[in-house]
Amino acid sequence: MLKVITFFNVKGGVGKTTLTVNTAAKLAHVHPGKSKVLILDLDAQAGATNYIFGAEQQEYYEKEERTLYNLLLETFSGSQPNIDDYAVKAFNWSGKLYVVPGSYSILEAEKAALTSTGLWLLKLREIVHRAVDFGYNYIFIDPPATFGVLTKMALAASQYFVIPVIPDQLGLGAFKLLDKGFRTFIVDLRTVLSIDELPVCGGVVFNRLKSKTHYIIADKIAEEARRHKLYGRYPIPVYKTRLDDTVDYTKCLEKHEPIFTCKGINKKTKEQFESYFKEFYAYVVEDGARKVKK
Repeated sequence: MLKVITFFNVKGGVGKTTLTVNTAAKLAHVHPGKSKVLILDLDAQAGATNYIFGAEQQEYYEKEERTLYNLLLETFSGSQPNIDDYAVKAFNWSGKLYVVPGSYSILEAEKAALTSTGLWLLKLREIVHRAVDFGYNYIFIDPPATFGVLTKMALAASQYFVIPVIPDQLGLGAFKLLDKGFRTFIVDLRTVLSIDELPVCGGVVFNRLKSKTHYIIADKIAEEARRHKLYGRYPIPVYKTRLDDTVDYTKCLEKHEPIFTCKGINKKTKEQFESYFKEFYAYVVEDGARKVKK
């Protein structure tokens, strides 16, 4: 079994990377058996890599050419590289969590993708499908906050995508823009994938709330999301759990530790994350988002 999940939004600063690394780490922590969890750091800021390992280690992987950028270039050249040559074990986080480090050069891979042989849209899909041979059952992708080549490759490789949203006026506009861009993109994606292969929305997550206005706008975005059925088939899940804006995640970033094990963290923050993760598990790991049809 292989399940690939992309967290994305066209607006930056919504907590996409923070949710990606903490959700992947929690899944690696709680999932039974030998299932390995892999994070592909596709963001130009290498945020997931810096969050887990720190900037110094990221620079080391960059110098060693052990990054997702290097893996992609090798793939674009026609090779079928061994993903384990690039994956790094996150020892301090979980014995089952691995990361293919990000690179500040990753945006250069967009040009390489467009000039490569074969269909560029499916290049990352080729990589993740080979990953199952190395024991990776869950793969999380953290793409740039754009609807460019890299994000489209990530979605084409995924079974699910999760949308973190800050419910302010900018977030409301970004959600509408994302919806419009996604609908246009799906026209292209449906030419190469069957409807059963298309990525399903694993939920809209409201993040970094800090005012009553945020809660009011969250209700508006939730109403907007519930009007749609993806591919005319799947309702878009909206998480009941809403995550407050808090310095606790920054503390965890500074310590390079996951939110659920980091010491000195507010109890409410941990409870909110646990509640969110239960919903994520139900919608994505247990495929609840695919079962809810109307």
